[in-house]
Amino acid sequence: MFTRLNPSVSVIGTYTGIHFCQYRFTDSLLLCISHNNITIKIVYNKSFYFYQEVIKQFPRSHRAGEALYQSAQCLYHLSKYDEAISAYQKYLQQYPRGNLSLLAGLGLGYCYEEKSEFEKAMAAYSNAIANNPNDPLLGEAFASLARCQEVTGKKDDAVKTYEQLMEKLPNSNWKFYAERKLLYLKSH
Repeated sequence: MFTRLNPSVSVIGTYTGIHFCQYRFTDSLLLCISHNNITIKIVYNKSFYFYQEVIKQFPRSHRAGEALYQSAQCLYHLSKYDEAISAYQKYLQQYPRGNLSLLAGLGLGYCYEEKSEFEKAMAAYSNAIANNPNDPLLGEAFASLARCQEVTGKKDDAVKTYEQLMEKLPNSNWKFYAERKLLYLKSH
C-alpha cells in the first residue's frame, strides 16, 4: 500500500499492526520503525489521522473500508478502547462480509478483553466465527473464544470450543495449540 495524503508524510505500509511511515524533512528521510513507545504512539496517531483523511476524501471507495479498519487498529494500539470498539462496530455494520470482517471481530473482542468485559468479548468472537466460517484466521477466533471461556470459569465450554477448533481446522497450527490446551484443561 502506498498512499500519499500530505507532502510531508507518506504511509508506505503496515506490518503486524505497526505502521511504517516515511517522513520528509528537507533532504533527509527518517524511517519510523521503533520499539520506543513514544515513537509508536506518534506513528499510530499520525496513521489514524491519514486513515481518517482517506475515509473523508474517498468515502465510497473500497479503501475507505480498509481505512476504517486500520483506524480502529490505531485506536486499539493507542489504548483508546471505547473509540476502537465504536470503529470496529462501524466497520462490521458497513462491511459485514468484508475482507477484514474476521479481523474486525477479533479486534472488537480484544478491546473488550482489555476492558475485562469477557462476556462481550465472547459474543464478538462467536459472531466472528459464525460470520466467517471459511476465513484462514478462524483458528485465532476459536482460540480467543476458548481463552475467554477459561478466564470466566467456563471450563466445559472451553473444552468444547477447543474440540471444535480441532474438528474444523485439522491441518492448521491451531490444532496443535488446541491439543495442548485440552491436555492442560483435562488434567486440572
